[in-house]
Amino acid sequence: MLKKLYVPMIGVLALIAAGCNNNDSDEPVNAVKISHINNTYYHVDIDLDRASRYQIGQEYATKIRDAVPDYEALADGFLYQMVGILGEVYDGLTFQTLLKRAQGIFPQVPVDLQDEVKGMQAVFNYETNQPGDGRLSSNELLVLQVFGDTLRASHCSASAVFGSASVSGSTIVGRNLDWYAQKNPEIFKLHSVTRYSKGSKTIVSINILGFVFFGTGFNSDHVFSAVLDSDTDLRYPPDTTGLRSYMMDLRYAMENFDSMDGIANFFYDKRYAFQHLIFLADQTTSKVLEDDDSTAHRLRTAQSPLQQDIPPWNQTQAIAAVNSFMLVDSPHNFFGEGSSNPPRWNSFINLYKSALAENKKADLDTLKTISGYPGPDKAGNGTTGALFRSTDGYPTVQSVAMRMDTLEVWAFFAPVVSQPMRIPTYIRVDW
Repeated sequence: MLKKLYVPMIGVLALIAAGCNNNDSDEPVNAVKISHINNTYYHVDIDLDRASRYQIGQEYATKIRDAVPDYEALADGFLYQMVGILGEVYDGLTFQTLLKRAQGIFPQVPVDLQDEVKGMQAVFNYETNQPGDGRLSSNELLVLQVFGDTLRASHCSASAVFGSASVSGSTIVGRNLDWYAQKNPEIFKLHSVTRYSKGSKTIVSINILGFVFFGTGFNSDHVFSAVLDSDTDLRYPPDTTGLRSYMMDLRYAMENFDSMDGIANFFYDKRYAFQHLIFLADQTTSKVLEDDDSTAHRLRTAQSPLQQDIPPWNQTQAIAAVNSFMLVDSPHNFFGEGSSNPPRWNSFINLYKSALAENKKADLDTLKTISGYPGPDKAGNGTTGALFRSTDGYPTVQSVAMRMDTLEVWAFFAPVVSQPMRIPTYIRVDW
């Protein structure tokens, strides 16, 4: 009789134990590991299968706080700077305005990512919403997590070479993240490379520590993606109810789709507060998704006809993007007073013409050279054609070059210096 009772009791105990394992418990689940690499960037390893997304967010925030004791002060200081900068640009923009925008958008964020943010808010939950006080409230964290949708993504550029123009025959990508010049660049202590594991799939995000959204990165399906600004000067929607976060959606798409076109298709019926581009690449080609806040999201290829006034792109095995729409039926925002789009576009044309002249082929070093181009006058100014920018108010803070066949990654991370770097130094990133 004892033996007959023993096996069922094991099952009962297992059920009781499972019932006690609340997905939202405060117990550490060891799903997150953080290490500091050569005092340059943080490597984060997150196992999405190990716990609920809420638990993962909670543990991530806790381990950030342990690894970087001044994280709250750094993130809060960055938010304070951005509110100040954008308050000047957009006539009195306040934190309360940004919070209202974020609260309208957040319910449309994919549920898994909402839960990650909510878990982080359980840790970063100072009671006062006051950017600049050195602490992070849950509302301040929320605004940071839908950053590109409330604070406006900035400039950036990207390009890729593929097919017969690539030494390997596979795509090679270069991408620059340009951002508003920081009076206090302490935020650059927090560069990060985050590796998410989900079943047999890996997603790698190159970002700032603690930011859940996706700005630059790739997945183990050999798909690369990055967001770029493409401002059309449309008035920001007075009500964000029902609008989505394109950077959060990109994180979701990179986790859940295995092809470049599948990721692009996910965006086709979505509506966002800001117009933007998504630069995409896989092992065989590269395309640019033009999302102009309409229902007509479009993919630009190397051979797509461009708007009449835009200098033609004469490469069939390479593509590039600056901060504008270019397809014939897209909004016209390539030109404008003081715009850096025409000179940077011309730089891409000339650099690829030279790199691929007389049947030459490009390699990873070619893409580093193109992304690191300081302009014809070497001044680092986008308005004179610099792709790697340092003197025009929008310095390049991260630059990535990678092979899509081997997923070999090289990156520049802006150091904490008062004057932006004029020339990038790329380091190999082991993800």
